[in-house]
Amino acid sequence: MKPTIQLPGGLFEAPQERPMPGTPAKTGQGGPEATRGLKSAPPERGPFADSKVTPEKKEALVAGMIWQHQGRANPIAISLLSKATGWSAREIKSIVEQLVVTHRMKIGASRNQETGGYFVVVDAEDVEVAARPYRNQVFAMMRRLRVLLSEHKMREFHGQLTISKGDQ
Repeated sequence: MKPTIQLPGGLFEAPQERPMPGTPAKTGQGGPEATRGLKSAPPERGPFADSKVTPEKKEALVAGMIWQHQGRANPIAISLLSKATGWSAREIKSIVEQLVVTHRMKIGASRNQETGGYFVVVDAEDVEVAARPYRNQVFAMMRRLRVLLSEHKMREFHGQLTISKGDQ
């Protein structure tokens, strides 16, 4: 039986656990002989289609909720994910990081206070919206690093500055 969660938009069912590609089917599911002669439907592209790692239950639950929010115009707020799961916003963010990094799930985030949240990236504009805050953060960090690691500052820290006549 799948776990269900009551959300404001209705009842949410966690995605059904499926074996990872290349793993043997469980007994009772039938093998190649059970489908011989039948045309099969193309495999469904789900949240873990690009993953090579079996997701944990928490990851599957959060991924399933985010998967229902395709595109930047349809985000789900962290507060809603937190309320639905009972986990802190920090834990939700940590799970989403694992979904992106470990499971290669294309999740974007909008930081807009009123309409922001997580969404599944579906087009080039979604990629831009999702990447922009990270790009800006990297540039800001590089500006700080440039100041911190400047040659003058490094010499000063190592006590190698020369004293000019005006400094005495």
